[in-house]
Amino acid sequence: MEYRRFGNTIYLRLDPKEEILEEMEAAMKKREDYSELDTKFHTKIAQCTHNIVMENLLPVIGKGVAVFAKEVAQTEYDRTWISHRKIFCYIRDHKPFEA
Repeated sequence: MEYRRFGNTIYLRLDPKEEILEEMEAAMKKREDYSELDTKFHTKIAQCTHNIVMENLLPVIGKGVAVFAKEVAQTEYDRTWISHRKIFCYIRDHKPFEA
């Protein structure tokens, strides 16, 4: 467990997926390459589901994301950011069909 303080509020962080997601969002805000973090995010999800096939496919998919990330326009950063945040929230809120 990790505790973080924002002002006078202390938050308890339980989910490593959220930490990876926040790092990815920070990289996207700076328009930096986020592909490695994207692969880590999806790998962590695959590990949680115990889906070995997906875990093994993610490095290959990650290479495609790396190429995509270098070429994306502003709107793709925004869409990717929103879609990944939604995926995380659906998983956190136990909504597998939406995720």
